[in-house]
Parts: sequence; C-alpha cells; structure tokens
Amino acid sequence: MTARLHAYAAAVLLAAFLLSTATGSRAAAATADGSDGLFAPPVATAAAGVKKKKPSIPPGPQAHMVHESSWICKEDFAKGLPPKPQWNPALGAWAVVDGWLTGHELAESHHSSVLFINETTLPTAMVMRFDFRLGDAKGISVMGQGVNGSAQRVTFLLDINPSGFAFASMSDKTVMPAEETVWLARCAQHFDGAVATTMTLEIADDEALAWTDDQHATYARLPAFAKPRWGVSLRTGGVDLSASFGNVWLTGGVIDPGWSQLRPRFEELMKKSGTK
Repeated sequence: MTARLHAYAAAVLLAAFLLSTATGSRAAAATADGSDGLFAPPVATAAAGVKKKKPSIPPGPQAHMVHESSWICKEDFAKGLPPKPQWNPALGAWAVVDGWLTGHELAESHHSSVLFINETTLPTAMVMRFDFRLGDAKGISVMGQGVNGSAQRVTFLLDINPSGFAFASMSDKTVMPAEETVWLARCAQHFDGAVATTMTLEIADDEALAWTDDQHATYARLPAFAKPRWGVSLRTGGVDLSASFGNVWLTGGVIDPGWSQLRPRFEELMKKSGTK
C-alpha cells in the first residue's frame, strides 16, 4: 500500500513538472516571435508591496514604440460629452449617442467638424488609443495641435478613410522657410462604416506609428512630429455625414528600449499589408 502511494505521489509531481515546463516554453516562444503580450493595460508598474490601481476602462493593446507610464486622460463617454475646457467642440455638431462621441460637418461651416482635447502640454512620447466607426462620413482625422509664439500649427495628422489610414505633415507657415503639406505612406485596410475598430497612435520625438492590428500599420519619421503639442483634435468630414469615436485614451511615457529592434518589423509589415 505504501509503495503504491509513493508511486502515485511521484506521478503527480512529474505531471506538474511537465505542465509547468510546457507552459514556460509556450510563453518563451510567444515572447520571442512578438506575437503575444500585446494586450496589457497601460498602467505604471507599482512599487513592491503596493497594489496596482486598475484603469476605469477595459485594457487595450499595448504600445510598441512607447513605454507608457502615466495617464493623461481616459474617456468612455458614459456620462455624455465631457465638460469644457478640456473637451471643446469648436466646429460642426457633436453629441454623445449610445456611448459614442458622434460628430458631423455643418454646411455653413465650410470646414470639417472639429473637437479639441486641450492639455497644457503633451509629452514628447505619447500614445492615443480610440475606437472609431466611420459611419457614412468621408473620413475622420486626429491632429496634433501646437503653437509657435502666438500662432497655431498642426504637428501631425492621422487620416482615416474607408480604404485605409495615413500620416501627413501639415503646412506650417510659422517657420521660415514655410513648410508644405507632405502625405506619407498609406496602409490599405477596408473599414466598414458600421463596424467599430480600435486605432493605436504612438508619437515619440520625430517618429509616428499607427496600427489597428498585427497586419495593418503605418510608420513615418519627420522632424515636424517632434514639435511641441498642447493637445489633439478629432475631426470628421462630410456635410451631415456622421462618424463616431469611443474609449479615447491618452497616455505618456518614454521611448521603449526595445523599439530599435521592433522598427524593422513594422517597416516590413507596411510592405506586406499593401501600404503605398
């Protein structure tokens, strides 16, 4: 009887060892090929013995270029349109409908709808995540808002339309010689207007990366991206054509130490995904 008990205990220990080894191997393989570990919430690591403070909204995809360490804002629109001055509808019509921040252009404005998210300053390394539904709009965009002296300027533009997304460096007449608008590589991706998609936008110094998943990304590097920013703006295009934003996050941080190894992966991914 005692021999059988010893044999049973040995078998249990062996099974536990084999299970832990297999689990460790899978985790190591996932880390090595970069296909796992992309969905941790951007929360600063707590000090030893201190319990982490959980975000008030669900975790999202982890950034690639920026190591996130602080919240700037997080908004799920559960209480309607956030108050001014941080959230400031400037042009067009904006309202929260069924938990989505929805905007459309007005004919009399002769301009896309614009809503500013105002901050005193934004860090040089930042991440913006948001869900979007294009609806029937021609497209939406996110712009970095900056200032040079008393003159306003755009520091970056991320344009999203039904066929994909792209960065642009916008004209800047606050510098000499004046800088012209330059459109950069567009990632080809079809967006159904009724389907929600999550976009992750990362800016770090003069680099910009935007992506929706492991197969669709666009990356660019321009001096204009490093210009100081006091906020961002959300925009929709098309008179009386609505688009919506949800779960808007802004976080700050520093350039991730592993980014130099990841950068070629995204450059190659752009080629494979139809970027042009």
